[in-house]
Amino acid sequence: MKQIIISEGYLVSFWVPICEGYIIPEKYRGLNLNNHDSVVKLINDYLVPMARKYKSKSWHYFFKETLRYAINFWSNERLINIYMGVLPEIPPPQSKYIKMKDFYLLIWTGMYPNEECVVYTPELYKEVPSVEIGSF
Repeated sequence: MKQIIISEGYLVSFWVPICEGYIIPEKYRGLNLNNHDSVVKLINDYLVPMARKYKSKSWHYFFKETLRYAINFWSNERLINIYMGVLPEIPPPQSKYIKMKDFYLLIWTGMYPNEECVVYTPELYKEVPSVEIGSF
């Protein structure tokens, strides 16, 4: 079977619209991501439309598979490091309110509302460094 390529770089690119230096609409700047409704607003009203508008079909495939794998197998610490790596203008949720895996699961629900987020064959997934995501 063909391997499924995944990379942190796809998750990083999803977060770019809230990174330092990016022009973020004012209504999203002050959101408190410890609040579930604020998280849903940021994801469904801003990040998901941005991803759908500006990303290619191939990006969507690799992002989806990376996100699926990350939610199932990567640690909360790794997921927060990916988020913090873009120097976000909006602080992440604190784990006592919303765990990072749950935060990423809300992205899944926003992007793929009618699909389950299960990895049935993890051995098919191959992680590559972010610098290689354009070379396969």
